[in-house]
Amino acid sequence: MDAPGRKGRAHPVFDRDARTVSDRLRCNHVDAEATVSDGHITLGAPSTTRMMCEGSLMDAEKRIPDFLAGPVAYRIDHETITLTSEDGATVRADADQ
Repeated sequence: MDAPGRKGRAHPVFDRDARTVSDRLRCNHVDAEATVSDGHITLGAPSTTRMMCEGSLMDAEKRIPDFLAGPVAYRIDHETITLTSEDGATVRADADQ
């Protein structure tokens, strides 16, 4: 899955204390509760803004809630996290420098 964040990359922000994850996509913002256990991140129902944007971006952004709908496995490699949904779709994000 091509994450529709800035420059086609996802930039999720995980807040351990608040137990949330959020991302500012090209057109909209998405956030959800996040619980980490047993090598998976389980996300609550995401909330998103509903700003309209160019067609292909809008299509990509509409896929994000489906990706976040169930538990996702995660793998951390240095400063990159890879999230993999139950259907095998992946999103990779790099830590800000």
